[in-house]
Amino acid sequence: MRALKNSSENQDDRLIIETARRVLSIESQAVAGLESRIDSQFVEVVRHLNQCKYLVVTGVGKSGLIGRKIASTFASIGLPTLFLHAAEASHGDLGMISKGDTVIAISNSGETEEIVKLLPVFNRIHCTLVGMTGNRESTLAKRSDYILDISVKEEAKKGIEIDEEKIKDVKSLLTFDITNSSQLDLFIQTKKRKIIPRSNNQQK
Repeated sequence: MRALKNSSENQDDRLIIETARRVLSIESQAVAGLESRIDSQFVEVVRHLNQCKYLVVTGVGKSGLIGRKIASTFASIGLPTLFLHAAEASHGDLGMISKGDTVIAISNSGETEEIVKLLPVFNRIHCTLVGMTGNRESTLAKRSDYILDISVKEEAKKGIEIDEEKIKDVKSLLTFDITNSSQLDLFIQTKKRKIIPRSNNQQK
């Protein structure tokens, strides 16, 4: 026979439910806020991704983990994509990038040291840079050809225990989910993509 819960356990149950509902409410509002950011810049990013031949995604920490997921998703729809850990790039991994590649760099602050150090290199290689950041005045934003805004509004930060990073992570994943879906739909409609395997002997 199941034992009856005491008052302390009942209070804990209510706390769990209230917290879960509050988190869902906050994160759903953050996701809904993305709708207003589907603008001409977003369209340009989707059109560019539909035409690019190779994609590189880079980031560190949580942004790096999200970047790996993004790279895997784009590769699954036929766009040759690799993940480059920004901290490892200066130790030889930059050789994976070639002239004309598209790079998606993820940094909420837009000032992540490992990312900022790579920006001159991306420019020298003549890569197209898509900056995914929450700071449109940052170094990353200013050096990017395109910007995907993942900033968190001030009202979403007040009076809550979930940290801003968690909201940012949700927005990062959703931003690229809708980008990926839009790019895939465009690809299906145009049927213009030609996948060209990268040769091991291709000049860097």
